[in-house]
Amino acid sequence: MLKTKSRSEEIVLPIKTNEMYQDLCSTLPFSQSIEHENCENLVVQNNLCFGKCSSFHVPGLEDRLYTFCSQCLPTKFFMKHLEMNCTQTLPVNKVVMIVEECKCEVQKVKAPGAGILHSDIYENVYERS
Repeated sequence: MLKTKSRSEEIVLPIKTNEMYQDLCSTLPFSQSIEHENCENLVVQNNLCFGKCSSFHVPGLEDRLYTFCSQCLPTKFFMKHLEMNCTQTLPVNKVVMIVEECKCEVQKVKAPGAGILHSDIYENVYERS
């Protein structure tokens, strides 16, 4: 049983705590094609995140929503700068996220007034590694 508390009430949910963490999220390798007009295509070896993660929502008053939602997202990655080989004189550069590891991550940012949570993983994308 999972218990959640607010200032004025306690809710006991019919969920076993270990069931909340039965997530499956992994990296799957794939060849990513990078294209740009009048440039040679580049192929980069990358990973995508794939799996299923836990979530639940207990309805309540607007100020007492109990939501837990996680997504299979990159947790370890870096940004790779690529210079395209093109026929034009100006250089063409692309930046690609190279995913190294994925995990189920809890969403962290609440959309104003909507009661929906959104992930903030890409907010400071250049700062993570």
